[in-house]
Amino acid sequence: HGSCGMGFGSTIERHENSPTKLFAQDLQFPEIVAIKLRAIRQYYQEKALKQGFTEFAELPHEQEDSRFINYTLDLQSLKEKGVLLWVNEQEVFSEHTTFEHFIFEGAQGILLDMDFGFFPNVTRSNTSSKNALQLIKRNNLIFEKIDLWYVSRAYHTRHGAGWFPLEQHPLVLINTEKETNQLNDYQGFFRKAPLHIDLVRYALEIDNSFSKDFSKNIIITCTDQIPDNQLFVFKEQKLQHTKLEHLPNLLEHHFSKVLFSKNDYSEGLLD
Repeated sequence: HGSCGMGFGSTIERHENSPTKLFAQDLQFPEIVAIKLRAIRQYYQEKALKQGFTEFAELPHEQEDSRFINYTLDLQSLKEKGVLLWVNEQEVFSEHTTFEHFIFEGAQGILLDMDFGFFPNVTRSNTSSKNALQLIKRNNLIFEKIDLWYVSRAYHTRHGAGWFPLEQHPLVLINTEKETNQLNDYQGFFRKAPLHIDLVRYALEIDNSFSKDFSKNIIITCTDQIPDNQLFVFKEQKLQHTKLEHLPNLLEHHFSKVLFSKNDYSEGLLD
């Protein structure tokens, strides 16, 4: 159960089902963080023993705790320099706020959504625009304009295990020297495949159930990795080549703006 094996789901489970919690506000206090990290270690030690994992004590706990605490010290330094602010939801969205624009960033691809993804390889969160729009509504925010931006590579990717159609079809890519997604113990090989038009349309339709009345835009990234701007796509139950500029029409979805970019290794709608 999970999308890439990095522990996000386990963290949510611990936070929801045990008294062992770590909050963002705690990160302002390294000494408090150290105490809570020891409690978290105890929580996982008991869980590991119940599951028969007896090597838990041999893991580099002290080293990892020190690394984490050093991150909190870095945050303190950034705060002192005025680079970041510690704020809560009420402060950010109060009637006295000085912020003119709000940017909400999604988490992973829409098809990893815990409600709409393909179980068990989903993440423990909603990855559509649902959370941001609920936050806006909860705080009675009135914006002159709400713009939604979707991001997809010019081909499909998947980080980790799970259903991934078209993977068996060879995909020729160029200019991938800076690709950061490499073979690792948690996710295995980086997986890629031709763009499945119906899957992209499905992801957009999922989000449309929350964002129907707002302006939609899309950015297609990694276009410099497609030889001669020829997309390899799956459409109408068959693989075919098409020009990059024809993609918006294939998606059968109205976008206010369509942008194409190069050399951006961001996650897309699927993953």
